[in-house]
Amino acid sequence: MPKLQAFQEHICDTTTQIMVPLPLLAASEKLVSGMTDWQSIKARLVVGGLLYLGMGKAYEKGRLYSRKLFGIPSKGRELAQGIHDTLYCGAAFFAVTPPIYLAVGSRDVEGIFWGTLVLTGIGVASGYVMSMFTDAFRDLMGYKKCERKWFPEALHRAPSVVKTGLVAASVAAFLGLTSLVYHAVDDPPPQQVTQSQPLYASNNQE
Repeated sequence: MPKLQAFQEHICDTTTQIMVPLPLLAASEKLVSGMTDWQSIKARLVVGGLLYLGMGKAYEKGRLYSRKLFGIPSKGRELAQGIHDTLYCGAAFFAVTPPIYLAVGSRDVEGIFWGTLVLTGIGVASGYVMSMFTDAFRDLMGYKKCERKWFPEALHRAPSVVKTGLVAASVAAFLGLTSLVYHAVDDPPPQQVTQSQPLYASNNQE
């Protein structure tokens, strides 16, 4: 495979890995972790950068290798593909979450435990949908034909402008859902630090 095409496929695959779980991750960071909008956005930017720098490629290679290991072809039963991709994504989230917490300086064992548990649940919820969008985006962008049974045959023959438009609309939809989360959930109130006056302070200032 030419290096340019491999790079383009990596960008395509990683974009789906970022977009699909984005609304759920934003909701968990706002509702469970109590983050502000900006803190959540920064967290998503950091993780997105790591995915584009190589974690996304490692995830996708691992998914394909795991499918091969368990004998699940791209033309196989959709149920088997769905179960595999659901469990694989959950396992991947479970594996990478504690090191990321430690890397950003967290040492709260209980916080890491519950955070890992929540993110593993999000991985399980996102895994099947993520794999669907990954295979569909590859087809729509002209990298690899999607052989899954639910993919409409008419889309294989659709003009490239229509395919590209569907990809752009899908990304915009996930961003729109994430934006709704940020607008619907208020930031936590800022912590106010009060400085008490000394008990025997003089009322007269010289």
